[in-house]
Amino acid sequence: MKDVTRALVRSPSQKSQGHQSHEYMSAETLLLKLRLALQFEEPEITFDYFLTHRTCWLLLTNIKKACADQLRKLFGTGCIEHENQLSWMVGYIFCAASGVDHVANLAPKKLSGQVTSRLMVTAAAVLDSMLTSGMGALTCRSLRESHGIHISDDSDLE
Repeated sequence: MKDVTRALVRSPSQKSQGHQSHEYMSAETLLLKLRLALQFEEPEITFDYFLTHRTCWLLLTNIKKACADQLRKLFGTGCIEHENQLSWMVGYIFCAASGVDHVANLAPKKLSGQVTSRLMVTAAAVLDSMLTSGMGALTCRSLRESHGIHISDDSDLE
């Protein structure tokens, strides 16, 4: 595998010599080398990122539903208007738990100076319920079934 990568990339000594060194090869040779290099990447390519994305998005949606009233009180009605803003939920939760009143693109706190961990506690409860329902294990199960990779948790160590 290293031979394939070495053939595709110039070495640091070649770069430091100040001259360009080109290796000319046929399209067939280049495609063969690229195919061999990509075979090494196959487990990353075949991993079900969409399953992980859907699980995370479901978690953020559930957190938004559970925290909606608290978010409106702290940040106003316009803090998360569209679904594509769900990832900002994390920023709002940390902003509420810290002394910061405004962060980047997030809506400023309506009640400036107020620090509360209620949002974090609510979000933790939603996360805990998802994990106990088995939703949190979907990605681990996918890795185990498709690639033979077993991820242990704390209960496996006991």
